[in-house]
This record gives sequence, structure tokens and C-alpha cells, in this order.
Amino acid sequence: MTKHYFAETTGLINQIDENREKKLFFFETDEKNDKVHNKILSVYEKYNLTVLFHRTGSGGMHYLSPTIIDIPTWKEAHFLLKEINKKCPMICLRVKPNKYPNESDFWYIHEIRNNKINTWDKNAETLCNYLNKIFGSKLIGRLKGEFEIVKYHPHIKKE
Repeated sequence: MTKHYFAETTGLINQIDENREKKLFFFETDEKNDKVHNKILSVYEKYNLTVLFHRTGSGGMHYLSPTIIDIPTWKEAHFLLKEINKKCPMICLRVKPNKYPNESDFWYIHEIRNNKINTWDKNAETLCNYLNKIFGSKLIGRLKGEFEIVKYHPHIKKE
């Protein structure tokens, strides 16, 4: 039986302010697979989304984009990745490493992709600052608006 933490965690909501016409594109996988990883990154590239990605305690990956997009683009991007993770679309994505033992040992090791053209003018400034504080990254955003953080107890399937 795999042992997991059941502590309260913190998650980011995928929208800025209460504007339901715009979204942030988050995605996650439960295991690391180079082919899948490259496909996910190709979708972020296709829609010119800045993305910060990092490993999780399950061996998977989290993908967080501070780039604000419209609903049709958000739906198209999820449609292209629907076979990878049937739990998506991600409305909320965990940003605190407390779901698995020793998760914080590698959680903060991340990479950033700024795709094709400069997306700074489409990135949410407050979210970039928040991710920079957590990950020590150097994201830049210029769009105004507040993001929302929620506290919750993650659902973990026992093995």
C-alpha cells in the first residue's frame, strides 16, 4: 500500500478576476513520458502560451501558463490533449508540494518555455509574480487582474 499525505493543499484557479470569458491553461499528467510531454508542450507552443512545468510526487508533471486566453482557444487546447488525461480540463491545479512524501525535494525544479513571440503582454502580472515567488522563476507579465487561490484536501486513490 502506498502511503500519501492528506494535508490541506493550495491550488490556483484557472481564471483571472471573475472574467469567465478568459482562462489560464493548466494541465497535468500522472506519469513522466517524453512523448506525452513533448505533445503537451507542442500544444502550449501552438497557442503561443508561456508555460512553467515541473515534476510532481506521483512521477507526473504539472503545466501552468500565466498567459490569458479566450474560452474557444482554451477548449481547443484541451480537446487536443483529452486522451492524455481524462480528468482534464483542469479548473484548479495544486501549487503546494504536500500530497506525497518528499515531494518538496524536487517540486521546485522547473523549466519555462516562452513560445514563438513575446507573450509578456498577455501574461497576468500578479500570477507571474506569485509563480516567481514560489519557484524562483523569472516570468514577466503585464496584464492586470487578480488570480484566485483555494485551499482543499486532494483526492488520492489508495493503492
